[in-house]
Amino acid sequence: MSRHRRRPTRSATRLVGSAALAGAALATFAGGTANAATPDLVPDLAPVLTAPTGPEPAPAPTAPYVEPSATAFDDPINQHLDDAPAGVPVAGLIKSVAGAPTRLLPS
Repeated sequence: MSRHRRRPTRSATRLVGSAALAGAALATFAGGTANAATPDLVPDLAPVLTAPTGPEPAPAPTAPYVEPSATAFDDPINQHLDDAPAGVPVAGLIKSVAGAPTRLLPS
């Protein structure tokens, strides 16, 4: 006796999937038709499903004001910390590269 389970063929799998999809479409169509034909027998659940569940959420807090580096610093190197062409902060990158040897090499 083999321990392995026989896998269904691809056509059988597609047939089962197609039948499930068709059944779901039929149930959706029949539900809409039944609601339109007999509104007093089939309740409309749309207001219940879309009703708000509680108080409105609080608005997001506003970000604090950050002073631009051009006015925050007196020296010209730090005044250009905000410049970032192509998303790369050039002045910060230069400062980082310039200070790397002192941080990497033991003193």
